[in-house]
Amino acid sequence: MTVHHAGAQRLAAVEIASGKDSTLRALAQHVLKGHGRDKHVLTLALTKQPPKDQEYYPGNAKDPFVRRIATALASLRQPQPRRPPRH
Repeated sequence: MTVHHAGAQRLAAVEIASGKDSTLRALAQHVLKGHGRDKHVLTLALTKQPPKDQEYYPGNAKDPFVRRIATALASLRQPQPRRPPRH
């Protein structure tokens, strides 16, 4: 995931620097804007930093840490608007 995220950041920067399509440029700006939040969520997930004195159970929806991660990732699960096909 971190490699994918870093790649997306680099591609977004290239799109902003030289892209011609306004929709792709807007999406690239959205990607770069969310970089800090996304990096924070990835760091939490990778280091499995549950609250003090609490075990981390990834499949337990009642686990407060799992709920925190799920809430942070919810916006990333929103479907992206579809672009009409080019003719």
